[in-house]
Amino acid sequence: AGRITPALYILNADLQPVYVKPSSQRVAEYIDNDGVYRERPVTNQLPLRGKELFELGIIGRKTQQRFGVPQDIEWTITDLVYITQNRDLTSKPLLPVVVKT
Repeated sequence: AGRITPALYILNADLQPVYVKPSSQRVAEYIDNDGVYRERPVTNQLPLRGKELFELGIIGRKTQQRFGVPQDIEWTITDLVYITQNRDLTSKPLLPVVVKT
């Protein structure tokens, strides 16, 4: 719904982060084991690290190759990465300029 600005990670061709911006999210929304909607405070505005970030990079690359255009991918991580939805990217994202040094 656009209420949250998520963390932003830009990966290079080797799937290494070259730009990282924390999320503005202060509350996580979830459904508990009883099916009840809950909220909890978010303490980590950079939730992804190493292996998870690399795996998402591979998924993004494979999904773009499969559909032939950049994809807007929604996912969740528990013990594995689960893709919940993807669609063609309908607008050009406003990304920062990353300067190689």
